[in-house]
Amino acid sequence: MPKIISEPKKLIKDAARQELTEKGIEGFNMRGIASRCSLGVGTLYHYYPDKLSLLSDLLNEDWNKKVVEAKEKISSSAGLEEDIHILLEAIKGFRKQNEEIFSAYKTDEIPSFFLKLHPLFLQSILSLWKKVEEKEKFETDEEMSTIIAELIILSSRGKGISEEALEKAIHKLVY
Repeated sequence: MPKIISEPKKLIKDAARQELTEKGIEGFNMRGIASRCSLGVGTLYHYYPDKLSLLSDLLNEDWNKKVVEAKEKISSSAGLEEDIHILLEAIKGFRKQNEEIFSAYKTDEIPSFFLKLHPLFLQSILSLWKKVEEKEKFETDEEMSTIIAELIILSSRGKGISEEALEKAIHKLVY
């Protein structure tokens, strides 16, 4: 009779995090994770077809935590400049937290995971931007909001757009 596991994905993700912590990205492998959670490798592949899918799920979970933290901070921030800083820090913190994963999967200087997660980032930043708009009592149309979200993401990479320049650009777009 097959073993019944409650919350198998949580079990797998917890084991994957332990594997990453102890062995790093270079030692991260599906056999090690399966062993940690006492599952057969085939069972693990039933839930995650490959290592990248599992890593993507972990990254998604980490990013969602950053979004929740950012929403809480925006609720009590002092104004637009602080809101922009909060958004940038959420992305930068996420990147720093997962730097090893990102650097292990770079393509032409752009982490491939970042490209895969970009739509998630964009939607999350857009939802956070709507919260900023509500709090600061202004509104931008969908296209302008997308431009602002993309500028925030681009600025978070630390190349080319300083936080001060970003704030000026957003002020010009909003007011």
